[in-house]
Amino acid sequence: MSDNENIVRFPDLGSVEAEAAEWVARLESGTCTADDYAKFEEWLSRNPLAGEAASRLFGLWSDFDALKDIIPRYKSDVALAETAAWTPALLWHGLLAAPWRMVAYAAASVVMLFVAGFFFDRPLTKPPVTTFYQTAVGGHKTVQLLDGSTVTLNTNSRLEAIFSDERRDVRLLRGEAYFEIAHSDTRPFTVISGEQMVRDIGTAFDVRSEQGAMEVTVTKGAVEVMTSANARPSAQAGEQQLNVVTAGQEARFDRRIEYLKPVSYTDINRQLAWRQGVLVYVGQPLSQVVADVSRYTQIKIELGDPSLGKIPVGGYFEINKLGAIFVALEKNFGIRAEWSDASHVRLVAAGHRHARQRDRL
Repeated sequence: MSDNENIVRFPDLGSVEAEAAEWVARLESGTCTADDYAKFEEWLSRNPLAGEAASRLFGLWSDFDALKDIIPRYKSDVALAETAAWTPALLWHGLLAAPWRMVAYAAASVVMLFVAGFFFDRPLTKPPVTTFYQTAVGGHKTVQLLDGSTVTLNTNSRLEAIFSDERRDVRLLRGEAYFEIAHSDTRPFTVISGEQMVRDIGTAFDVRSEQGAMEVTVTKGAVEVMTSANARPSAQAGEQQLNVVTAGQEARFDRRIEYLKPVSYTDINRQLAWRQGVLVYVGQPLSQVVADVSRYTQIKIELGDPSLGKIPVGGYFEINKLGAIFVALEKNFGIRAEWSDASHVRLVAAGHRHARQRDRL
């Protein structure tokens, strides 16, 4: 019988578990040097899953130690020496000696059954993975999440994605994000902002967090809206059903639904044009334009006369070209920008004069 027949192999546990098994065997062998321990610490530091795998296997090793009690104690010096030296490390490294072949096979069978039950009867659960994404003021970007879903972040936005084997939770910490969800029958996708929650039940939608409220626009499928008020344990199923927002609808809510209304796809495309780096208006009041543009710059924009806020504005404006927006407002709508300093500007009627002007950004 060849030496290879004495080797007892564990199941393939994956790269991290395999490396952890090697380290556990080495550290439990009693022959490790200070350099070995330093390398082990370095391995732990560069692999986020290493600590959990090593801890699990060290616990399993302790259970293996109990198997030493089933080995017969022979009286010969050689047998005593071999018995004293027998540890699970021999199984890991395939170093079972020939005189112990029958004992080794018996012990190995017990070990393999124990390992199979540990790793296969009890499924391994991975810890949740948390990832942060954010954009600066004036920026936007599209990223792919761990599950294959994509999210496009608008200006000055930040979100936290927490994914596990059972759930997909995203916290919109500030700003606005457009989601296109990868389908899963077993893992719900939930977006949380403050005390409000949106659960995907099929799709693609935009979420904006603003002054403690959440605004949701659905472009495909449907989402379920849950507020701090109707998410209470006593809420009835019918009450929950009323809070489903479907494609072509938008809703705003905080502790209650402020509105849930249909919106045309023309308006949806206009509202979400920021994903292409532009703002689009078809008669919206100047006050709304100012509020929108202010989200994309650190410059404070004010209306010199509140009545100007009612002027309807139409056109396409590139988000990162604030100067061009001011030029277009003066040329097409009779509204001029007056600068008090580099970070403050007032919009006034074109006929108004002010001592200080700033010709460009």
